[in-house]
Amino acid sequence: MPTLRGLVSMRKRAIRRNGSAGKLLRTVLALSFLFFPCLHRLAGQAPSVPSADLAQLSAQAVEAQRAGDYRAAAAIYKQILERQPHSPEVRSNLALMYHLLGNYKEAVSTFEIALRDAPQLYVANLFLGLDLLTLKQPQRALGFLERACRLNKQDAQAQIGLARAYEALGNTEKAKDAYERAAQIDPQSSDAWYGLGTAYLSLQEAAVDRLAEAGRESPYAHDLVAHSLLEQRRPDAAVNIYRDLLKSKQTLPCLGAQLGFAYIQAEDFQSAEGAFHIEGKERPGCLLARFGLARLSLEHHNTDETLSELYGIWTSDQNFFKENLPTFWASLNAEAFSLLKKSCDRISGSQQKVLFGQFLASAIHAGQAESYEPLSASAIISPGNAGKPTPSVEVSPLASASPEALLSQGRYTECDRSLQARLARLGPSELKTLCECAYYSGDFRTTFLAGGELAKHPSDILPSQYWRAKSAERLGVAALRQTSLVAPDSPGVHFVLAELYHRRYEDVQSAAEYRKVIELQPNDLAAHVGLAGVYIVLFPTFDKAIAELKLVLSLDPNHPGANYLMGAILVSMHRFSEAMPYLEIALKGSTAMAPRVHALISKVYASQGRTTEAIGELRQALGTDEDGSLHYQLAQLYRKVGDQKAAADAMKQAQAMFAEKTRHTPQVPTTASDSDSKATSAGGDVDEAPPQ
Repeated sequence: MPTLRGLVSMRKRAIRRNGSAGKLLRTVLALSFLFFPCLHRLAGQAPSVPSADLAQLSAQAVEAQRAGDYRAAAAIYKQILERQPHSPEVRSNLALMYHLLGNYKEAVSTFEIALRDAPQLYVANLFLGLDLLTLKQPQRALGFLERACRLNKQDAQAQIGLARAYEALGNTEKAKDAYERAAQIDPQSSDAWYGLGTAYLSLQEAAVDRLAEAGRESPYAHDLVAHSLLEQRRPDAAVNIYRDLLKSKQTLPCLGAQLGFAYIQAEDFQSAEGAFHIEGKERPGCLLARFGLARLSLEHHNTDETLSELYGIWTSDQNFFKENLPTFWASLNAEAFSLLKKSCDRISGSQQKVLFGQFLASAIHAGQAESYEPLSASAIISPGNAGKPTPSVEVSPLASASPEALLSQGRYTECDRSLQARLARLGPSELKTLCECAYYSGDFRTTFLAGGELAKHPSDILPSQYWRAKSAERLGVAALRQTSLVAPDSPGVHFVLAELYHRRYEDVQSAAEYRKVIELQPNDLAAHVGLAGVYIVLFPTFDKAIAELKLVLSLDPNHPGANYLMGAILVSMHRFSEAMPYLEIALKGSTAMAPRVHALISKVYASQGRTTEAIGELRQALGTDEDGSLHYQLAQLYRKVGDQKAAADAMKQAQAMFAEKTRHTPQVPTTASDSDSKATSAGGDVDEAPPQ
C-alpha cells in the first residue's frame, strides 16, 4: 500500500522553493553584510596592509552581492583573505558566496575552516548545516544546526533546517517540535506550517501502525477503521463495525453517537435516532449525540427543536460546538442550510442567545462556501486552548467539580483546563480523561501531548496511540490548511492540499485546490491529471475528466498517468478497442503503474475472447490485489478455459483475501497518488469483488 510519505515528497521541493528561497536569500545577504565592520577592524591591526585598500575591497564585495554577482564577490573575498588569512568572518562570507553559487562542497570545506577559528559564528553554523543537508549528510549537519538554534533562538530558518535534519534521520517527533518552534517565531512561514503538517501526518501513520501491532483486534483499532470507512463513503461497513463494538460492550467515547452519524450517512434516519437516544441516556455528557438529534430535527424541518438543541450544546461547551459543526452539517443539502440560516435570523432574547445566532449564521455561510475552519493557527502551536475565546456562558455550578464529573456533563473545555497544567504529573487514569476532554474541546495539541505521556505506561499503549492518531490527523490537516493561507499564491501548496483532500475522500475540496493550481500554472500536467481523477468520482459521465485528460495528452501524448486514466475510463465504458492504445503507452511509463495497466489490458483481451492472453495479463497484476477482487476475476477466466482446479485455487485465495480485508485491520487511508486506482473502480464491472 502506498504510504503517506509518497504524498509528503511529491511537491516538497516546489513548496520550499516558493515558500522560503527569497527569505533565505535576504537572510544570507543581510547577515553577511554584518561582517564588513570586522574588515576595517582587522585592517587596523595590520599596518602592512593599507586599510583603504581593504575598505575598497569590502565595498566592492557588497556591491557585487547586491547585484547578485556572487562569483565576483567570491573573487573579492579571496583577495581579502590573501591579505588577511586569519579572518573567520571573511572566510564565512566567501563560503556564503559558494553556497549561493550552488558549490556546496566548496562551501562546506570553507565554512569548516572558518568555524575552527570561530565556533560561535551563527551564519557559518547555519549554512554549513543546510549545505550538509543538501549533500545528504544529515548526521553531520545536526550538530551545526543545533548550535545555530542555540546562538539565535529567533530565526525560524534555523529551526526549519534543524527540523529537516531530524526528518532525514527519522526522528519525526523532534522534527515536529522544531517546525512548531519555527511557526511560533514566524507565523507567516509556509515552510514551517507545511513541515509541521506533514510531520503530524507522519506521526499519525506511526501511531496507527503501532496500534495495529499492539492490538489490531482492539476496539480502538476498529474505531479508526470505521472512521476511515466513513471518509470513504462506506457507511454500511462502518455501521457493522460500530454495532459489533456496542454488542461487545466496549467502552469508547460516544460510540453510539458515532453509530448514529454512520446511519445518517447511510440515510437510515430512524436507526440513527435510536442510536442517539440510547447514547444520550447512557452517557448524558456526550454532546455528539445531542448534535445528532439536532441534525435529525433539521431533517424533519423542525427548526425550533434544532436551534434549541444546538443552543444547549453551545451553552455547555462553545469550543466543542465550533469544532464539531462540520460533523453536524456533513452532506446537508442547500435547502436545509437555507432553512437553518433563516431560523438563525429570527433568534432573539438574551445577549448570549443573540451571540449564538450570529455565530451560527456566520458559520453556516462559511460552511456553504466550504471555508469554515474551526481550528485556529495559534491552537495548533500553542499550549492548551490558546487563541480560543473563553466560553462566555454563565459560570458553571460544576466549576469546582472533578475532571471526571466535568467530562460526564459534557464540559470538555473546563475539564481540559483543569488538567492540562499538571500534564507531566498526571497518572494514567487522569491522562485518559485529559485525552478525551481535550479532543472534544478541540485542543488537539494537548490530546497529542497527553497521548505521548500515556504511552509511557506500557499497559495503556492502545489508548495512547488511539488518541495520538486521532489528534495528529486533525493537527496535520489544520497545519497544511494554514500553509495555504500564508502562501496563497504557491502552486505547490495547493497541489499538496488537493492530494490531501483526495486522500481523505473530500473530493469537492480536492477539485477546488487542483483548480487553484491550474489558475496559477495553467500547464501543470500533474494538477490536470489529479483533477481528472477527482472528476471521475464526482461526475460518473466522465465528460469533465476526459476533457482534462485530452488537454494533458495534447501537451504530452506519452504522459503515463493521463494515458492510464483515459484507458481506465474507456474500459469502464466498455469501449475496449479504443482503450488499448492508451494502455499500451501507459505500460511503457511508471513501473509501479504496470500491474494496474495489466489488469485493464486483461479486461480488453477478455472482451475480445482472448481468454488465455487475458489470464496472462491478469496474473501480472495479482501483486496489487488487496481485497481478492483480481483473484476472483482470475477464477472466472480459468472457468472459461475449463481449468477448474486453477479456478478453485484462485477463488479460494480471493475468499481468503476478502475475509482478511473485512477483519477491519487498521490502516491509514491511501494517499491521493492512488486517485487513478480509485478512478478505475468508477463504472467498473459488477463482477470484480469476491462473494461474501
